[in-house]
Amino acid sequence: MALGHHRHRPASRRTGGSLVDRARRDESGAVLIVVALCLTVLVTAVAFTIDLGRVSTTRRDLQRTADVTALDLARKLEGRTTSAIVADAAFGVAFDRSLARNGFVAGGDKVATKRLGHWNAATEVFTVTTGPEIPDAVEVVLTDRVDYEFAPGGNTTSRKAVAANSTRASFSIGSYAARVDSSTSPLLQPLLGSILGVTAGGYGGLVGGKVALGPLLGELGLNIGSPADVMSTNVTLVQLLRAEAAVLRAGGDIARANLLDQTVLALPNPNATIPLGSLLTLGAGTDDGAAVAIIDAFDILTTAAFISNGDAFLTLPATAVNVGGLAGVTAKVKVIQKPGVVIGGVIGDTAATSQVEVALTVQSNVPGVADINLTVALNSASAVGTINSIGCGTTRTLGIGVQTGLVGVNAPITARVYLGPLPLADVALHASTTKPSGNYAVDFTIPPDAFNVPRQVTTAGIGLSGATVTVDTATLIGLLPLGQTLNGITSGLISGTITPLLGLLDSALLTPLLRALGTTVAGADVTPLEPLGCTGTKLVG
Repeated sequence: MALGHHRHRPASRRTGGSLVDRARRDESGAVLIVVALCLTVLVTAVAFTIDLGRVSTTRRDLQRTADVTALDLARKLEGRTTSAIVADAAFGVAFDRSLARNGFVAGGDKVATKRLGHWNAATEVFTVTTGPEIPDAVEVVLTDRVDYEFAPGGNTTSRKAVAANSTRASFSIGSYAARVDSSTSPLLQPLLGSILGVTAGGYGGLVGGKVALGPLLGELGLNIGSPADVMSTNVTLVQLLRAEAAVLRAGGDIARANLLDQTVLALPNPNATIPLGSLLTLGAGTDDGAAVAIIDAFDILTTAAFISNGDAFLTLPATAVNVGGLAGVTAKVKVIQKPGVVIGGVIGDTAATSQVEVALTVQSNVPGVADINLTVALNSASAVGTINSIGCGTTRTLGIGVQTGLVGVNAPITARVYLGPLPLADVALHASTTKPSGNYAVDFTIPPDAFNVPRQVTTAGIGLSGATVTVDTATLIGLLPLGQTLNGITSGLISGTITPLLGLLDSALLTPLLRALGTTVAGADVTPLEPLGCTGTKLVG
C-alpha cells in the first residue's frame, strides 16, 4: 500500500506539469498575436508617415517655387497694361525659366498657371485685371500629384503665391517756390508776413533750399517707414520750422537755416498746430527709400504758414495792390491748404493745390464819365493731380492727370454815368466768365526730364478780360443828349470803361495772385520727385 501510494504522487506531478506547460504555450501564442498586430500597426504608421512626408515635402517645394516665381514675375510688370504684358513673349519665357530654375517643369500632373491682377492691401483680395488695366501683382498656382508608396492612389496638391510690385511714385502740384518772381513776390510776401510776423521781404531767399524728407521727419522724431504714424501726427509751427532749419544746416545751407531761425523768433503764433497729413501724403507702402524725396524749403514754409492760418481771410496791404495806378482797390484772400505733395504713392493717389477765395472791391472814379463800384468774389477750387501711370526700364516714366480747379466768378457792378459834371444814368451790371474746362495729361520721361524740375500745365488767366458783361438795370436820372439812347450809353460804358477795368484787374492782380498761391485757373505746376521706381516686390498672399 505504501508503495502504491508512493507511485501515485509522481503521476500527480506529471499531471500538474502538463497544465503549466499548456498555459505557457497559450501565453506565447498571445504574445505573438500582439506582436503581429503591433508590427502591422507600426508598418502602417510608418508607411503613412512616409507618404505624408512625401506630400508635405512636395507642398513645401511647390510653395517655395511659387513664391520665387511670383516675385520674379512681379519685377517684370514695369507699370505696363495687362494686354501689353500678355502680348510680351519674354514675360512667358521668364515664367518658364523661373520654374525650371527651381526644379519645376510643367507637364503631365505638373501644372503651372499665372494671372495678372491688383492686390488690395486693405482687404487682402487679389482681383484679376484685363486689357488696359495696369496690374500691380502676379498670382502663381502650382499643382502636382504625389503617388502613395504603400497604398493605392495618390494625392493632388496645389500651392499659390501672390507677389505685389510696390511700384511707387512721388510728385508735387502747385509749388509756391516755382512761382516766386517779380510779379508774385509783392503779393505773396505780405500774406506770409501777416501770418509769420515778419514784414521784411526775405522769404524768397528760401527758394531752392533742398530739404530731404527722411531727415526732416527724423528731426521731428518720426520714421518715414511708418506712414500712418506720420500722417496722423500734429506738430507745432515752430517745431516744423526748427526741424527744417536743422536739416538745411546739416546739409551746409547755413544762410537759409539762419533765415528760418530769424523767422522762428518773430512768430506771433509759434504753437499753431500743423497736421502733417495736411502738409503731404505718404503712400501706405512708403519705406526708407522715400527718405531721399526733396521738398523745397520755401514750399514747406509757405504751406505750413497757410495751414496755421486756417480759414481766416488775409487782407493785402494797399502798398501790395498795384493795379496800374488804379486807386480804391482792396483785396482779401483766404487760402485753404491741401496736401500738395505725394511721396511713395501708387496709381490713383492724388495731390491738390490750395483752395483760394478772393474778395475784391474796387471804387473807381473817372471824372466826367462814371463812378464805378465793382465787387469780385472768386472761388478757385483745388487743381488735383492724380498718378495715372508709372513705368520703369532704362528710362522711368510718370504720368500725372491734372483736373483743373474750376473757378466761379461773381462780379456785380454798379455805376453812375455822367455827362460832364451832370449825372445821367444809374446802371447795374454783372460780369461772368466761362469756366475753363480742363483735364490735362502731364507725362514725364526721366531722363531727359529731371526730378525736382516743375512743368507748367498752363498760364491761363482768370478770364475777366474776356468776361461777358450784362446790363441788369439802367435808370435814366438826367437828360439824354440829342441823338443818344440809354442803350448806347450803357454800351459805351461797357466797352470804354468796364471791360478795360476788368482786364486790368485780371492781368495786374488776380492772375499774379493765384500764381503766387501756387495755382492758376486752368492748371498748376507739376513736379516729379524721387522716389520713382518699380523694383520693390514682396509676397502678399
